[in-house]
Amino acid sequence: MASVYGFCASNTSNSCASTWTRGARVGGARGVRDVVAGAHHSLLVTHAGGVLSCGHNAAGQLGHGSQRSFAPERVPFPGDDRTVIVGAAAGYAHSLFVDATGRAFACGSNARGALGLGDHVDSAYRPARTPPPGSRAARALGAVARVAAGGASSAFRAAAGDGVFVVGANTDGQLGLGHFSDVYVPTARPRL
Repeated sequence: MASVYGFCASNTSNSCASTWTRGARVGGARGVRDVVAGAHHSLLVTHAGGVLSCGHNAAGQLGHGSQRSFAPERVPFPGDDRTVIVGAAAGYAHSLFVDATGRAFACGSNARGALGLGDHVDSAYRPARTPPPGSRAARALGAVARVAAGGASSAFRAAAGDGVFVVGANTDGQLGLGHFSDVYVPTARPRL
């Protein structure tokens, strides 16, 4: 089976795409609940709340340190024995995760602020809490229900209420903030 940046090029019944959807063993985990794909990387969320990733990792978007991974590898999270991931999203070169307690994590390129870690971080090669715990943005957002990713932008839906916080590239106004400036700290979108 041929694989390029984590996407399988085989259409046979033994391709990784078909085994992912059948819930076969992948990287030691049983049962893949969700699959998301970035430009050159894939994330697999297991029923047990773990994450596997494969593909290109130039900016750390795989979250496990390997430069390139042709087979899914486990992504370690801070407090890994207690972290149960329930959602994931992938941008061009970054990855987002949310756990069962509403904590968000990000790894990969922070170009233009996509990770929500401020303008002092270029990349995160392991998942980091975002927004940083104790920050004004973290207090305003609270627990996270969902994450979404665009090319170099990210969005977080608050678990309480209908608040949406956005961060990252905003060249075309894609963050919906009424301006075209990139945003480096998760910022509340105006309510609709």
